[in-house]
Amino acid sequence: MLRALLTAIAIWSLCHATPAFAQAITAEAFAQDRNIDSVSLSPSGSHVALIQRIDDDAAIVIVDWRTGQARAVQTARRNSGLFLNWVLWKGDDRLLFGATQRIGWRPRAEDTSYRSIHRVYGMNSDGSDLTQMFEGQMRRLLNPDYAPIHLVDALRRDPEHVLIGTWGQNGYTLYRVNAFSGRAQIVSDDLGWDAWRVFVDGEGQPALRMDGLPHRSGWRFLRRAPEGRRWEETYEVHRSTYVDNRDFYPLRAGPGAGQVYVAARPPGTEFQSIYLYDTRSGELGEPVFAHPSADAQNVRVDPNDNSLLAACGETQRLECQARDPRMQRHFDAI
Repeated sequence: MLRALLTAIAIWSLCHATPAFAQAITAEAFAQDRNIDSVSLSPSGSHVALIQRIDDDAAIVIVDWRTGQARAVQTARRNSGLFLNWVLWKGDDRLLFGATQRIGWRPRAEDTSYRSIHRVYGMNSDGSDLTQMFEGQMRRLLNPDYAPIHLVDALRRDPEHVLIGTWGQNGYTLYRVNAFSGRAQIVSDDLGWDAWRVFVDGEGQPALRMDGLPHRSGWRFLRRAPEGRRWEETYEVHRSTYVDNRDFYPLRAGPGAGQVYVAARPPGTEFQSIYLYDTRSGELGEPVFAHPSADAQNVRVDPNDNSLLAACGETQRLECQARDPRMQRHFDAI
């Protein structure tokens, strides 16, 4: 709970600590990308990692929470076609981050013929020991070797490994990857070629699968009970983009086996709410969070046990409700 609270305060402090904030905001400033993104608090609470954007470039910056000193440990330059996507801690001394390399990229608006390759890296908190996940195994495990790589779960209770999904030799595959060496082992390779994403339960096991429908017309979601091997269709959503989909979408692992937090709008309801979906029964049950007048999608969980800490309704701004009144006072103050 304390980590989540400090993260919220860190985001607020870092995003507002600029003299320009008090000045009149121009239309150009309002429309530009935010300068700070993907803030992550270290397990001990002593440091914050974030992505800071300066002009067209970006850097992973480590902030000492006690002294306020900051240092850049990794940079990406737009003119080289490299973009930083997210950063998070894997222990107090190890970081993971996602990056996109655009092959054939030219930094001009009229040049649009390029291929984007998404990769996940690990490095020490001082920037040393940079390691690409699947180090030395790309051509053997991936098909093709430019297949995008997704971080599925950080496995907070496992000090060395994370779960990563990508297309392997038998279709979409879930791997258990060492965050220090980058070496990968197959967890599940029976997800098929139609799968786009896989979501795990509180035990780190594949629980929900998202398959693409023909002609990019939407998605089919399939569930699997924790003790089973067979996938069963549970929802089919006909929407052109992720943004349009308010009917059913998995968010993250729940606290137990066969449990996944999902955002859903069952028939007969006006707004989307948060549910703890049971992949054994395929039932949504009662919502664990519902906003009276807006869709809900953002959730915050305790990384130790995946219990729900807070969730937010999407009004003109996020209206967040914490389960602990002490945490709610800080949300209200921010």
